[in-house]
Amino acid sequence: MCTISHSTNCPPTLDFPANPCHTNSMNKTTTATASYTINFWDGRTKEWKGCGAGTYTDINQAKLALRAHSDMCAGVVDFKLVTTS
Repeated sequence: MCTISHSTNCPPTLDFPANPCHTNSMNKTTTATASYTINFWDGRTKEWKGCGAGTYTDINQAKLALRAHSDMCAGVVDFKLVTTS
């Protein structure tokens, strides 16, 4: 059974590799998820740099890690979350 709007042009069986009216992208649902990294302010070079803490997909985990980095440096170093997609 064809699941797209021009189903009258589709054959009754779905052979995805050979069927030009279907592609994998038509049958997938994608959700954009943000990921987060932690950057620190390097006062010598006057730029934000990655601190090597990895990438987080959960904002709450990223905030906890950000706070842990800040606490570890006694608040002397500035950290920020950077959102990537």
